[in-house]
Amino acid sequence: MGIKYSTDRASGFTIIELIVVLLIVLLGMTVVGANFSKVSPALQLKTVGGEVVSALRFARTQAVSTQQAVSVRFNLYENTYQVQGQQQTLKLPEDLTLSLVILTKNYAGNEIASIIFYKDGSSSGAQVLLELDNHKKQIEVNWLTGKITRLGS
Repeated sequence: MGIKYSTDRASGFTIIELIVVLLIVLLGMTVVGANFSKVSPALQLKTVGGEVVSALRFARTQAVSTQQAVSVRFNLYENTYQVQGQQQTLKLPEDLTLSLVILTKNYAGNEIASIIFYKDGSSSGAQVLLELDNHKKQIEVNWLTGKITRLGS
């Protein structure tokens, strides 16, 4: 009443079957890897944009809670930014292009620009443009309300 096994035929996979499976796995990994490399700059830009927005919101909150103006300083030459009163200078990726428009002045290249948040929550106002490959992310700081909004794809 047991299961009968045939002893005249070898069991297992042939070398051809193993090679075919390996080729299918390698092909699948190539397709997945290609898709990740296409998404990576957009994902990196979204992450960096979120970090800049967080720093701006922190500065605004600090200005309101301490009742003193707080600035966020952007060094466009070194691709860094720093919130006033914080020791840490945050570095943006090397291949990311950073530019700012504060009032009607464009800041780009080797300049230093600051966005100032006042004790009532208002700000100097600005547009921050982050570019990486063909992807762009714009952050707008409303001068009247100090509201920080992410725009762009």
